[in-house]
Amino acid sequence: MNARRPAARSSAAPSRDLVVLAALALAIAALSWRYRDAYSLPFLNDDYVFLDATRARSFFSLWGLDHLFFHWWRPWSREFHYWWLQRAAGISPPAFHALNTALTAGVFGLFTALIAPWLGRARTVVAVLGLAALSAWSLPLLWSAGAQDLWMLLACMAALLTWRSERRALAFTAYAIALASKETAAALPLLFVAHDVLLARRTWPQALRRAAPAALVALPWALLHPHLGGRLLRHVVIEPVPAAA
Repeated sequence: MNARRPAARSSAAPSRDLVVLAALALAIAALSWRYRDAYSLPFLNDDYVFLDATRARSFFSLWGLDHLFFHWWRPWSREFHYWWLQRAAGISPPAFHALNTALTAGVFGLFTALIAPWLGRARTVVAVLGLAALSAWSLPLLWSAGAQDLWMLLACMAALLTWRSERRALAFTAYAIALASKETAAALPLLFVAHDVLLARRTWPQALRRAAPAALVALPWALLHPHLGGRLLRHVVIEPVPAAA
């Protein structure tokens, strides 16, 4: 009787994985179908500004603090994103929407991998399908510039996954990419601390000490960002229109 139990457990694990993967596939397929009209939409609003301003830029010029759109510093998810994609696919709205769909799928995949060990099969399925039901996905899936949010979310999910697996250097690297995508990522170290205290059962001093190197990423970013410390250091005037490229 005892010899049969490990086999039963090992055979049950793949079935649980298949159920979670089926829910993940269903969530991505439902979102793709719900926002399928995106592929017939043209570029909108800021898309034209980003495309025109990055069209003739050099690779190294994408990462500076000059000629920023609305003075937000988002070199990864905006300048670099529009720069390489229009070189790879041309001025093609469907290509930009397709990449946003792929980024969304990546976010869902990493989110599922992150929560499944903690929540178990049933709760993971509910969480994934509930996430797909949110109307907030309409903006990044209907507007090309929503890639800024998607890159930030993808990098944050990657940071949390690598943090959980004790690859902290990779977690801090992903955190830097998240900050270079959108400012909302600044609070991510709080989740590192929450993970260590609530899930890994570390003490507060241990958790704070482990997350402290994130300051080496966040503080320089905050000091230089034109909407934060950069306003004082560089006397940046915040304008309601994009800075001239």
